[in-house]
Amino acid sequence: MVYVFRTVSFIEDLESDVFIFGNLKSDFERFKERIRSVHPRYILGIGNAHVTQYESIALNQFHGKAIDKTGPSSYALSIPRTGIPISTKGTKSFCNWTMYKLAQFIEQEGLDAELFFLHTARSDKSRIRDEIRKFST
Repeated sequence: MVYVFRTVSFIEDLESDVFIFGNLKSDFERFKERIRSVHPRYILGIGNAHVTQYESIALNQFHGKAIDKTGPSSYALSIPRTGIPISTKGTKSFCNWTMYKLAQFIEQEGLDAELFFLHTARSDKSRIRDEIRKFST
């Protein structure tokens, strides 16, 4: 299962079954329902960046504030075995909010799903299509 944000610069080139986040909170509720109905083994999020890299961590931070005041400080994300670099820093943006909330949801629901997140540059569009095919349900 793959999700992106409406701001992803190459969204028009993605396959039709990709979930698109516009409004974080309401779309997150819809995405949780989709996860519950599909039971994906893998979930891949994609966001814009200047360089292409997988994220290794979701931080309990969103624009300088805690996402969940009682939640853990971070969640480890799954990392695929590809030639794409891995970031160990984490972010504090919309991408991170969804990563953190999804990791928390997967844990709380006891789901057997791995969560991945790929920040990507538009110049890597064909490479990204290959990554999406690996994660599509």
